[in-house]
Amino acid sequence: TEQYDGNPKDAILRLKAAVPVYQTLRHPNLIEFIKAEDIQNGFACVFKWADGECMGRMYPASRQRFMAMRTDTKLNVFRDILSFFEYIAVSGYVAIDFYDGSIMYDFKNGRTTICDIDFFRKQPCINDMGRMWGSSRFMSPEEFEHGATLDEITNVYTIGALAFALFSDYSRTREAWTLRDELYQIAFKAVSDDRNKRQQSIRQFIEEWEANMGGSGQAPTCFCGHDCSRCLTYLATVNNSDELRRQSQQFYKDTFGHDIPLTEIHCLGGRSDDIFYLCRDCPRRKCAKEKRLSACSDCAEYPCKPLAEYQARWVNKCNQMGGTNR
Repeated sequence: TEQYDGNPKDAILRLKAAVPVYQTLRHPNLIEFIKAEDIQNGFACVFKWADGECMGRMYPASRQRFMAMRTDTKLNVFRDILSFFEYIAVSGYVAIDFYDGSIMYDFKNGRTTICDIDFFRKQPCINDMGRMWGSSRFMSPEEFEHGATLDEITNVYTIGALAFALFSDYSRTREAWTLRDELYQIAFKAVSDDRNKRQQSIRQFIEEWEANMGGSGQAPTCFCGHDCSRCLTYLATVNNSDELRRQSQQFYKDTFGHDIPLTEIHCLGGRSDDIFYLCRDCPRRKCAKEKRLSACSDCAEYPCKPLAEYQARWVNKCNQMGGTNR
């Protein structure tokens, strides 16, 4: 960058070393690597452009919008991060210099993008610097200890720190935590200074996290009981995205053979924090509006027969789709 005051040759060598990392760790949420080439006296990597707001503190306005996201959207972002970290663990890599500035979210398309993985290393990996690259908020004790082993357990600490960044604005106190207590305990275990007390793999962290989802930390589910977090219609609704509505519209056309007006592409019944997002033709939509209720579940007559019939109709369709219109 323009502010770089080191030896350009060192920068070129580091960038060249990053190329196989991006080539090997291709993932749906990783920024797409296109090519690398020599240019005059330098070297360039080309990536596909990705829209998004960055979580990093170096972009205050972007971070403010990112942190103001709904809890269920943040949970979706965290699931994407967990998916990527499990993938790099299986691929035999360890994340170095991964922090909040590596995470972007595209509000229009409901997409998480991960970038800046230049310093990821193939295992086995030993701390050869003393203080490794990275933000201290996300670094385990072994990343400050020369000669220490850096491995999957190191990255358990990283994802625990990311959980606190997302759900308690970096604070590790129970008072600041916005999800249920069981999830706090899982994240707190992950950031233990004693690596033997952490979860011993990313998979173990994921299993503990998913087993304790519920209450304020529960992913929205459709009437049929399927997780809505990857449903195009749900994402289009909560993110108010016309692009996702068009994708969902095409899915309905391919699946059922008929067109649905774009204005009718609305979540079929995902529930989160006692709020129902109902399809426009729901018989209770008008009722809830007339009674000035924020959700059908607030009504003394809930669940009524018309709503039950409506739910049953969409349960059948959702099951025909395999639970989600991805």
